Amino acid sequence: MISVCTIMKNEEKHLDNFLNAIESAFKGIEYEIVLVDTGSADSSVDIARSHGIEPVFDEWRGDFSYSRNVAASHAKGDIIISLDCDEYIRECDTASLLSLMNSKNVIGKIIIDNHQTSEEGDSIYQARLPRAYFKEYAHYEGIVHEQILPIIESRSDSGYCTGANTLTGTSIPLNSASNISTSPVYVNLPLRVEHFGYALSSEDMENKTQRNLSLLCKQLDENPEDPFTLFHIGQCYNMLHDDENAAAYYSRALCFDLDPALEYVQMMVTAYGYNLLHLGRLEDALSLSGVYEEFATSADFCTMMGLVYMRNERYMDALNCFLKAVTFPTARSAGANSYVPLYNMGLINEMFGNKEGATELYKKCGSYKPAADRLAEI
Repeated sequence: MISVCTIMKNEEKHLDNFLNAIESAFKGIEYEIVLVDTGSADSSVDIARSHGIEPVFDEWRGDFSYSRNVAASHAKGDIIISLDCDEYIRECDTASLLSLMNSKNVIGKIIIDNHQTSEEGDSIYQARLPRAYFKEYAHYEGIVHEQILPIIESRSDSGYCTGANTLTGTSIPLNSASNISTSPVYVNLPLRVEHFGYALSSEDMENKTQRNLSLLCKQLDENPEDPFTLFHIGQCYNMLHDDENAAAYYSRALCFDLDPALEYVQMMVTAYGYNLLHLGRLEDALSLSGVYEEFATSADFCTMMGLVYMRNERYMDALNCFLKAVTFPTARSAGANSYVPLYNMGLINEMFGNKEGATELYKKCGSYKPAADRLAEI
């Protein structure tokens, strides 16, 4: 049985659509929805009840993991799928999902299409994040930007594990008294959601980012050697358009011996490159060529490196990066495997007098405005 577990507070804007999407996706299989309400003052509770769901009421403690683990502790199912109210299921193959979740140490990763509003308009960047697990095997750790991790100690007589949560140091309710030492196996699940949590006004985005930043700084105080927390602090400063602080925190995180295969490490190296470009630190950005072979596994990194080479007037190297970027079938950031590298290849061709080649490249950019503007100028 699947238990979809969610924490909510004042989610009337999203809740009805969120629940409708779950009901449609999981129709025909045994599942339940567990909602933990942390203090809604709007109609969220009434909307939940209209769907036949009685929320669990638990006060907000400034710790997302705590609340998520409370939700899991009320679940009747063995498999927990953790979603937020502003995440709508768009695609789900339930038969394949259940087939892949075939062992207690499996942790499932889902595709999240993140909608983000900025001065340039709406954009989407994609991530694949762990969101499914067996409650007997794993739980959440971390005050914010929490992670699914194996339970590494048995709970105490009080029913709480005080040693497992290395990130927060808080007590977390567990569902199993057994020690679990088997390493997790990560699988990609056929589940895609659209996330609207960052499609906010400038004011709301800043408030949300400042809240997360405060929680992350508290988390860092408790574990100053955690590169994952340093990365997310850098992400907050990125959202606040503070390149100086973003680059500083990314740089601190990158001092650790990190696995290049980890998605957050790939995202961080790419974001760090853009910060350095924005700051005009071109030589520092160029030093990322030293890790090119390790990170040139995504369109996003290749496009960023193309821009780094371009700003350093190494145009053939830039072209090679852009050519590689367009070979990737997908990208995290919109256009990183298509119109962004194509447009910049057009600029380089135009720079060297090949207006015919530049024109063809600009035409391939579709409705990308900078390309349309160049076409009008040629």
